[in-house]
Amino acid sequence: MGRAAVAAVDADPDLRLVAVVSRNHHGSMVADLVPGVEDVVVAGTVEHLDPAEIDCLLDLTVGDSASDHMRWAASAGLDIVVGASGVGDDMVASMAELFDRSRCLIVSNFAIG
Repeated sequence: MGRAAVAAVDADPDLRLVAVVSRNHHGSMVADLVPGVEDVVVAGTVEHLDPAEIDCLLDLTVGDSASDHMRWAASAGLDIVVGASGVGDDMVASMAELFDRSRCLIVSNFAIG
């Protein structure tokens, strides 16, 4: 899912891919992971990102990581779209009060099969 999202963002002329986060690929070039994509160095955590370069964060992880990313986005005043597994009602409620300067959209992530 992450590689498909990276390719889709990169292919859209109205969007600009400025960062990718992956603990498993930290330090790699995105173009080595998703051929044809603009070359961006993969960061190991969101803390390695420069919020000034980001308009919106897209999170396609799991509950605990998504929670950390939502907290980071809220503290940086960034919008975030979350398509993560394991985001329950309690997490949604606890995040709601953090987003006073930005927005958080949580979209159910599911598979059939």
